[in-house]
Amino acid sequence: LVVREIKTAQELKKKIYTLNVARKGEEIYYDFFEGIPEDLEWLNEEETNKLYEDFRREEFSGFMKVFLGDRKKQW
Repeated sequence: LVVREIKTAQELKKKIYTLNVARKGEEIYYDFFEGIPEDLEWLNEEETNKLYEDFRREEFSGFMKVFLGDRKKQW
């Protein structure tokens, strides 16, 4: 998780949802839930961007549009 976004959300008293993404070899696993698990590894921005790019290239790109939106549609 990137600390900057989490701190901003906490300051604004917003609900935080976590998309837990993990890599094991060439496989990428994910889990979505409310809150911040205590056992998550906090990544710096470079690590987060690398993991995000790898995740985006996987078959879950359509899945991510559900949470992040699609530029062609309004939410």
